[in-house]
Amino acid sequence: MSDTHDEATTTSRAPTHHQRTSSVASPIRVGQAGQTTPTTLTAAFAATSAIRFLAPDLFSELRLQIPRLEWDVPADIALHLGGRQQIHDVTVAFLRLTRPWMPVVSGKRHLAAVLNPLLAPLQRPRALLTLCMKLCCLSVDDRIRNEGRHPLYLLVKQIYAEVERVEEPCLEVMQAALFIAVFEMGDAIYPAAHLTVGALIRYGIAMGMDKINLDRMGAGAAAGATAGASWLDIEEMRRVWWGALILDRLLNVSHPSWSLASADPVFEDFLPVDDESFHNATSTPEDATRISEAFGFKLGSYAPLSPSSDAVQLCRTLEALVRANEFEVTTRKLAFCSQSTISYIGVLLLQEHHWEETSLDFTPGAKRNAFTETHSALETLDRISMRMRGAGHGGQRDLESGHCTPFFVDLVYRALSALMVIGRGQDATDMQDKKESLKWLLSHTRKRWPLVGVYEKILAVKEAMAVAEAASG
Repeated sequence: MSDTHDEATTTSRAPTHHQRTSSVASPIRVGQAGQTTPTTLTAAFAATSAIRFLAPDLFSELRLQIPRLEWDVPADIALHLGGRQQIHDVTVAFLRLTRPWMPVVSGKRHLAAVLNPLLAPLQRPRALLTLCMKLCCLSVDDRIRNEGRHPLYLLVKQIYAEVERVEEPCLEVMQAALFIAVFEMGDAIYPAAHLTVGALIRYGIAMGMDKINLDRMGAGAAAGATAGASWLDIEEMRRVWWGALILDRLLNVSHPSWSLASADPVFEDFLPVDDESFHNATSTPEDATRISEAFGFKLGSYAPLSPSSDAVQLCRTLEALVRANEFEVTTRKLAFCSQSTISYIGVLLLQEHHWEETSLDFTPGAKRNAFTETHSALETLDRISMRMRGAGHGGQRDLESGHCTPFFVDLVYRALSALMVIGRGQDATDMQDKKESLKWLLSHTRKRWPLVGVYEKILAVKEAMAVAEAASG
């Protein structure tokens, strides 16, 4: 970015006051270019960190503390961060982009930390999170010009490794890791995305985040995570952990036999509060709801069901969630409704599993054995595509400007895969219109998510294999 008007300070840091060299201070203090560890990692720091990990009871009993290492922001990092206005603009753009589908960052809390001159210079975790926000806002054109590995992405990965090594565990690092993984998923950087989420889960467990949903106030988490934290801080922690749980499961979809890095939620776990009250910082502990209270049923109600009827019942439940969402949004906006998108992904995954279990995924009988909810998902996506195309440039702009999520991209890909299975052995014209409709949807999300290009290649291979199979009788 081009905003470099703010003068960087070079004065030493004081506990409560930041000496400014200009009328508008920068939130960063610039060091030498290329420095990644301006302050040498001392033996005392390393030893104390190791004691806390290896003997936590002793660490607590002796009331030891991890010394904070000074950090002069390297010039290359300062260049990417920019001045206060630039940081503000990036944060606003990031929140606008992610608020509908990954609302895990309190904009008010973040801006208060990065724009407050009394808190300058930025500490590593907050600087890392700010750079991750900028990373998520990069256009696909910027990524393509850098051959898919943008220098900012490489820099963020470098800083993340450093922060893991020299900083105490904190929420900002978890948030940064979450959005590094989102970027890697959207850019089809695998298996890096899978490894990033695995590391995120282990990092969260070390903070006690795996227990934050057991109690309304997160009392089950490690003392260091929630001790002295306000309700709003606890809600933000809870959202980050739920985000990690979601990505952990989405990344295992292609490898269902792999073990998850995190334990499955239980019906007594607490859910995040309403998004609007979180963003407005108006929620209270009483707003927190358990899963069992939100959905109104217990796990035991499914116990008598066989695996087959269980899948059918789950499909019906997911379809009901989609229909409930349709009362609140228009068809055009349904493409950007994360609840509906995730619900339909679940339906199509259940359908894929059913075809595999019944060995119907390569036979003409697949269409007869498709769930009603599968056909509903395909019809809904076709309807969305028609509405988008009917909206002209406005519809295309909605898809290309970043309003669509990587979850929606995955949904359209799975819908096209299902159409190929259903259409096997059928008249080609029977499914061609729907295929072209969904291909249009997929192609117009490419300007936001490079992952689309990989999905298109996979679909092309599947189509070629289907043609070869049909030709061989």
